Amino acid sequence: MSNDGSTVVGYCFASGNSQAEKAFIWTPGGGLQGLKELLISQGATNLTGWRLRIAYAVSDDGKTITGAALTPQNSTVAFVAHLGASCPVCAADFNLDGGVTGDDVAAFFDAFENADACADVNTDGGVTGTDVEAFFDVWSAGGC
Repeated sequence: MSNDGSTVVGYCFASGNSQAEKAFIWTPGGGLQGLKELLISQGATNLTGWRLRIAYAVSDDGKTITGAALTPQNSTVAFVAHLGASCPVCAADFNLDGGVTGDDVAAFFDAFENADACADVNTDGGVTGTDVEAFFDVWSAGGC
């Protein structure tokens, strides 16, 4: 559960089948939803063939969820999902205003200083100096 109790995650058994766990999320505004379906509705495009089985934990702010998934090759792996439109698809446009400017640098460093999960540009699971390099690689190129 998130710090304020507004986001709860877990899993249930779909269709009464004990081998068909399904990760869920509950929020006051959205009610009970399948996590995979929510991520797809927010623009996730690489979940074909995946089954998000179990959501183990959610961050204090309710935006980051960890759990276990079944890959299209039937391997169990861990996952980290970031909810909402707060993280840019392309790190170069970090402030999500449609352009690549100095404002994106300021937005990135604000997130970096606060160890915000969106500042994990290289997606290695941590916010470190290597994310600064990864950010500037795409920013200096003018975009993704």
